[in-house]
Amino acid sequence: MYKIISCTWKRRPWRFVPLCLLALSLALLFASCGGAGTAYSSGSIGNTAAATTTPDTAAQANSSDNSYRVGSGQQATSSASNTTGATSTVAVKMINQSAGSFGFSPTTLTIARGTTVVWTNATDVPHTVTSDDGKTFDSGINTPINAGATFKFTFTKTGKFSYHCQIHPTMVGSIIVK
Repeated sequence: MYKIISCTWKRRPWRFVPLCLLALSLALLFASCGGAGTAYSSGSIGNTAAATTTPDTAAQANSSDNSYRVGSGQQATSSASNTTGATSTVAVKMINQSAGSFGFSPTTLTIARGTTVVWTNATDVPHTVTSDDGKTFDSGINTPINAGATFKFTFTKTGKFSYHCQIHPTMVGSIIVK
């Protein structure tokens, strides 16, 4: 009276299509996040008139006169005038945190006007350093800061400057300039 139909791979292969699509989607999602072994090219990021380099280095200036990127082991100095007369440099690291997330260390930094902040990528994935207004400073999404590379910005105005990583939006920090 009733006929039992078996569900085997041979008779209904279409039943596995959604599962295969889900697996493929997850694989592409994880691959797009980057990871160990992912290669990125830093390339040129703009006009080099605002930075001077030491011999055998390749610092490139960003669109702002007082920010520039330096590859691992390279040195550069800004030609922008310093309004305070005294110069200092402060370091911020991009770090791995618990559960596979990333962050800036320190998260909040208080500095004097004229101080240069150097962000160093201490992780194995690329990051950006972008002011929340998107205009004050931006390392650039098209040429992210690769492992071991740095991004520098000299703060010449007072105020609070919040920033984030465009690739990892939960990576946030702030610079307070007095």
